[in-house]
Amino acid sequence: MQFESAGSSPLWSCLRTIPECRRYPEIWFGLILADSLIVIAWVWDKLKNGRVHPALGYVGVFVILKQTCEVIAFDSPLWQVVPKELYDLLTS
Repeated sequence: MQFESAGSSPLWSCLRTIPECRRYPEIWFGLILADSLIVIAWVWDKLKNGRVHPALGYVGVFVILKQTCEVIAFDSPLWQVVPKELYDLLTS
């Protein structure tokens, strides 16, 4: 079985036609699509067990907040300078 690149997969072909996904892919793919699975797990846990398990709740909130901060800071100058300086420090 050959590996298909993301550009030729049926899911990508479908999603790239949605205008919002094309304008803001870092938000749609890095935040909404990824974190929707956490929200679905919360809903399933609430319906199935009557409550959300504390580990799923706390870790889910932490992951959503962390990814939101990453998406907000992604193109900031500080986000680009710090890794470059760390790379220069570690490779010289």
